[in-house]
Amino acid sequence: MGLYEMYVLAARADTALMRRRVTKIMNRRLKRQYLHNQRKNSNLETEAKRGFRLRPGRIP
Repeated sequence: MGLYEMYVLAARADTALMRRRVTKIMNRRLKRQYLHNQRKNSNLETEAKRGFRLRPGRIP
């Protein structure tokens, strides 16, 4: 195996590892964002059920 082939294999392996790491980080961020939105939505629903009045002009 020549030097170029070794370089290509190393580059591909590095790219695959990097892609996997980036995907992991992105999934973690998406999960956190999803959970945050769920909490926010459930808080709005409980406020609506309790009959809290929102300020006029504010989008619920």
